[in-house]
Formats: sequence, C-alpha cells, structure tokens
Amino acid sequence: MLPEGLLEARRRVRTLRRLGLPAGMASKLAWTRAGAAAMGKLPLESFPAGSFPVDVAVDVGAYDGRFSEALLAVLRPARLYAFEPTPASFSVLEGRLGRRTGVVIRRCAVGARTGRARFHTYECGNGNSLHPMSPEGQSLYTGEDHAASRALFKETVEVEVERLDELLPARDVPEISLLKVDVQGAERGVIEGAHAALARTRLLMIEALFVPHYEGAALFPELDGLLRAAGMTLHALGPGWHGPDGRLLHADAIYRRA
Repeated sequence: MLPEGLLEARRRVRTLRRLGLPAGMASKLAWTRAGAAAMGKLPLESFPAGSFPVDVAVDVGAYDGRFSEALLAVLRPARLYAFEPTPASFSVLEGRLGRRTGVVIRRCAVGARTGRARFHTYECGNGNSLHPMSPEGQSLYTGEDHAASRALFKETVEVEVERLDELLPARDVPEISLLKVDVQGAERGVIEGAHAALARTRLLMIEALFVPHYEGAALFPELDGLLRAAGMTLHALGPGWHGPDGRLLHADAIYRRA
C-alpha cells in the first residue's frame, strides 16, 4: 500500500491535469509543500475540466487576499483584479498582492449601484457585509469557538460601492476566465450590477447561502434563478459549512457559461 502522502500528491496531479495544466507544471505544484498548501485554499475538484488556462481572474470580496494568492500560485492568471471594501482587510490585501505584476486591487464594495454605503463589520472579518446580520444568522454562530466571532458585531464604516460593469469595461477586459464572488449576502447586488461582465464570464464561483444569514440577502434558489437568466449553468457545489444540526448553511456554487 502506498503512503498516504504519496497518494495525496498523485491525486493533486490528477486534479491539475484534469483542469488542463501541463504535466510539468502540475507535478511541480502537486509535489511541493507550497503548491499543496495553495491548492488546499481552492475548490479545484469542483471546477470543470479544462478550466485552465486562466487569462483574467476577478476576486470580488477579496478579504485579505489569501484566495487570490492561491489562485496566482496554482492557475496563474495573466491579470487579476481584486476588490475589498474593509479598511483593515484591504491593508492586508495590499501588503500581500499590491506589488505583484498583473494584479490590480481596489478598495471598494461591489453592488447594483455606484455610490457610498454603510458596511457592517464583525469580529471575524469574513462575516463583514453590506447587509446587517439577521437574528437568525447570529443564532447560527454561537459558543466560544472561532466561528462564533463571525456574528459579534464590531462597527459600521462607510465604503465606496461600484458596479462590476463599470470596474471591468469590455474594452479593457473582453473576457473573464474566472469570477469569484464572496460578499456575505450581497450577491444579488453584485449580479444586478454585472450583467455585461457576466455575459463575458466563462466560470463563476459564488458563495451561496442556504439559510438566512443577513437581512435582505438572497438565498441560493433566487441566486440560481438570476444566474440562469444570465446564461450561466450550475456545474457543482463545493464543500459547504454545516450547522450543529447538520443543515447546510453556505457553500461555493460553481457556474459555467451555458
């Protein structure tokens, strides 16, 4: 029987080769500690075959840049655009990616209309949102572990909001290879402000809520309807986060152009 580490490395090679990476690049990534760590931050097994090459990647709700950094290491887009509104998170994002060639970062939220808005922040920064967390959402994250800090309100800040169609005009970005959206309940607004961008998107990864978390936020059935109307087809659901009772709370939904 082969050692578990060897089996895992071979599995990583198969995943990368299925996505379309050349054999040499796939092996180099899969057999190194840094490559394996970067792959662990991406739901690659949920991506369609042939997702590589990635020319232009877009990270909406980039948080501290860990996803974008992993994407640059594994799929190596020629250009990457990252948008994050929270001052503290943007500072980390800028330090991590600000000097990388081909990377454009912008401190703003992405929504349906251009302007300014109140942004709700929580102790665990990955719960920050344009929408306040609902009582039901707060009840999902209780106790003394790290997840509980997702629901501990910190403060509201005023942020700039831009439409994706204005941030990524077709003359500058004729095609989007991969669009990732992780905006904690503000997905509807991103979609409504991205009709033209979505029409040029080949692959979409969007966090979908299956139970209410934020006031006024769309749940998966509504998002799925909006994306199907925009010409996208659901390909897979990535690994999700489940509540203590086993309910699926949220998961990454992977869509491809129909």
